[in-house]
Amino acid sequence: MSEIDENSHLSPTGPIDALNCKPLLDSSTPELFLTNAFRITGLRADATAREIIKHADKLKIMEELGQGKTVHAGAFALKRPPTVDQIREAVQRLKDPELRIVDEFFWFWPKQFGQSASDPALKALEGGDTSEALKIWGANETIPNEGLVAMHNLAVLWHLRALESEDYYAKTGFTAESRAETDHLWRNAFKRWNLLAVDDLFWAGVSARIRHLDDPRIESSFSRRMQ
Repeated sequence: MSEIDENSHLSPTGPIDALNCKPLLDSSTPELFLTNAFRITGLRADATAREIIKHADKLKIMEELGQGKTVHAGAFALKRPPTVDQIREAVQRLKDPELRIVDEFFWFWPKQFGQSASDPALKALEGGDTSEALKIWGANETIPNEGLVAMHNLAVLWHLRALESEDYYAKTGFTAESRAETDHLWRNAFKRWNLLAVDDLFWAGVSARIRHLDDPRIESSFSRRMQ
C-alpha cells in the first residue's frame, strides 16, 4: 500500500518480502468490493466463526427458497442477491485467515471490535443512511489515535464509491464533470490510505486482529506484508 523505502523489507525477526502478499495482490482488482465476503454475506467485520456458519446456512436456505432479498440487508447490499455458489465461495474465503483479513481490511470496522451491533455509524450504514455514517466518521477521524477506525472506514467508503463511479461511467460515458467527480472520490480515498499506510498504531491494530483470530495458518508478519 505504501512506497517501499530502503528499510521497509526489514522486521524485528528478519527480512520480509514486501511484495509477497499474494492474497492482497490477488484481491486488488476493480471487483475488490463486489467480491468482498462480508458484503456478499451481509456479515459484519467482527463476525465470529460461529456467526459466519449460522448466517451462511440461513442465506443458502433463503436463496434456495427464492427469498434471498429478504436476508441481504447489510451495508451496501448487492443490488442482485448473490447466488448460492457465491455465498459458498464467500464463506470459504472467511474460513481462510489470510483472505478473511484482507476482506476485513476492505470493509467497515466498528469503533470497538465485538460491538458492531451497537455501533451507531454501522447501524446507520446498514439502514441505508450513508450521510449519517459519514457525519459520525468525519467528526471522529481527527481524534488522536481513536480516529484511526473512522479514517479507515472513510477510506473504504470513498474507495468503494470511486470504483462504482468508474464502472458506471465506463458504461455510460465520461464527461468532464463526471471525471472530476470520480477523481474527487479517488482523492478522498487515497488521502486517507496514504496516511494509514505509514501509521504504526493503525498497523498494530491490524496485527491485533490477526492475533485475535488465533489461527496458526496466519503469521503476525502478515500485517507487515500487507503494509
